Amino acid sequence: MTPLALIPLFLLLLNFSPAGLALAARNPLVQISGGDSLSIWVAVDWDEPLPPFVQDRLERGIPATVGLRVELWKARPGWFDQHLSSGGAEMKVLRDPWGGSFSILGENGNVTVDSIGALQSSLSRQQVRLPLEEEWCDESSAYSVVVTTFVRPLTAKDVGEVEDWLRGELRGFGGLLGLPRGLFGIVRDLSGLGEQTRTGSSPKFRLSRLPDDRVRVLIPGGPVGATVRVP
Repeated sequence: MTPLALIPLFLLLLNFSPAGLALAARNPLVQISGGDSLSIWVAVDWDEPLPPFVQDRLERGIPATVGLRVELWKARPGWFDQHLSSGGAEMKVLRDPWGGSFSILGENGNVTVDSIGALQSSLSRQQVRLPLEEEWCDESSAYSVVVTTFVRPLTAKDVGEVEDWLRGELRGFGGLLGLPRGLFGIVRDLSGLGEQTRTGSSPKFRLSRLPDDRVRVLIPGGPVGATVRVP
């Protein structure tokens, strides 16, 4: 069987359903606060990190990757904003086929929960620290934070981890279900199983340096610290 002939079977194995691929149109809630050691904290409340079609695949044993990318930008009137600093978090979520529990594997440690609801709740609150330079805290420059949340329902690495099981069901298949790696990426993206993102930015704010390298976030017309709905 040729790789091209395997594409329909590949999608069938993943229970492909175009109607179920759309992400719910819910916007993350972003909170910006000052930190110590010349840094700020960006907290993100993510209403639905795992859309229904990803939940369904997790239940079937197909892992997914979720996370967020955070960028600090300096406003430059009459010109392009300047990118200053980046941060982020990335986690892999998977289901234990024996016990039925769900695990979150991240850089700061692993978490195990017993239900999809608990998994969503654990993923929905994330916090990222962004480092600053001393000269940025001048109380006059305006900044904003851009947050991109993402879900990767399927990666080549994920497929490799469930491939032994699939080989047991479909004998004779090579790596990546018999598809060349480049073709696998094309099929994944066309099927809607590539990275799904939502992006927005905070309102403008200023930065003030306090003693001991602590930082205060100043929001024009607002309180210290900003809570905003990402558009």
